[in-house]
Amino acid sequence: MLQSNSAATTTPAAAAPTATTPATTTTSTTPAHNAEEPATVAQDVKALKDGEYNITAEALKFYEEGRPSMAAAAIDIDKTKLIVKNGQYSVNVSFKSITFGGLNGYLGNLKYYDGDKTHENRKEIQDSEFKDSTIVENYSASETDNFVDVYKKEFPGRTVYPKTVNYNVDKNKNRFK
Repeated sequence: MLQSNSAATTTPAAAAPTATTPATTTTSTTPAHNAEEPATVAQDVKALKDGEYNITAEALKFYEEGRPSMAAAAIDIDKTKLIVKNGQYSVNVSFKSITFGGLNGYLGNLKYYDGDKTHENRKEIQDSEFKDSTIVENYSASETDNFVDVYKKEFPGRTVYPKTVNYNVDKNKNRFK
């Protein structure tokens, strides 16, 4: 499960973060580095070779099952990848800015949940159980919005918004379909 915060008021406020469940389903994967492969190649998702794989991803509201989160419009599906390195799995998720109510906004922060609770008992997950994702790529200083000063106060070590974040995935958990 993912938890996202945004400094922009067009997305959930940092004071009341919303969590979303990632549906990074990999019913089929496409090696991102080999253009000669067919568009969809059925593979054993628990035994993938090292590399980058195109995957599908969606962001759903935490408390309203099956409903897209506002963050769903921000996911850059073409740049979201499953990374396999030395048998370890992680996901890179890239985000675009979104416009809502005439205001432009960016992802402020993304946390993920990697515990044993499922969607059915998700309300039992404590804030302390979410883990920080790793920022892989940032937007430039010129790619900003009206809320960047709020963002910088919330995250004093950051001067720009994150564009791509990475989080670890346990391939042995029953999240892959």
